[in-house]
Amino acid sequence: MAEIPEDLFDRLLEAGVHSDRALANVGQALQRGNTADVERCPHCGGVVRVRQAVDERARDVVNAWLSEHGSEL
Repeated sequence: MAEIPEDLFDRLLEAGVHSDRALANVGQALQRGNTADVERCPHCGGVVRVRQAVDERARDVVNAWLSEHGSEL
């Protein structure tokens, strides 16, 4: 959560993203540059499963904030 800029943090709270886990996932996504964990097959490297770490509501808020700053997740 410490990675989330203050103005983005305020927007997330206003949008109803209140849980510590959801906010921590947003902070990690900002560090990694993506919002999902991709599980791959150890044999062929194909995608087995994609797990969204950041829910849609938080992702929309973050993308709106990033679009004002020139990026997108």
